[in-house]
Amino acid sequence: MVLEKFIEGIANQDLPLLESLLHEDMLFVQETTLETKEEWMKDTKQQFNNGMLDATKMEVTKKFETKDMGALEVTMKKDRHLITFSNVFLYKDNKIYRHLINVVTDNLTE
Repeated sequence: MVLEKFIEGIANQDLPLLESLLHEDMLFVQETTLETKEEWMKDTKQQFNNGMLDATKMEVTKKFETKDMGALEVTMKKDRHLITFSNVFLYKDNKIYRHLINVVTDNLTE
């Protein structure tokens, strides 16, 4: 379904695949950030290019999907912190219509 293709697109840094999954009216929300499809694509490309969005450093720890929505949790370790990204995707016309992210950072005790 859509979620597996999204994970594949991020893992392979496949911008055409990612763009094909986004509804024309897609909006991305992360805390105080709101981006359109075009802004999200531009930012994602920059994050791929500067190494900020590197799937080799991330682990999908949970995922859930129905025909109308998907959710996944991604974790990564950085600078003695465990960062958890909770992603919720709402679908319209079998494409990502809304993408919401919440980020939680915890100190590692190990």
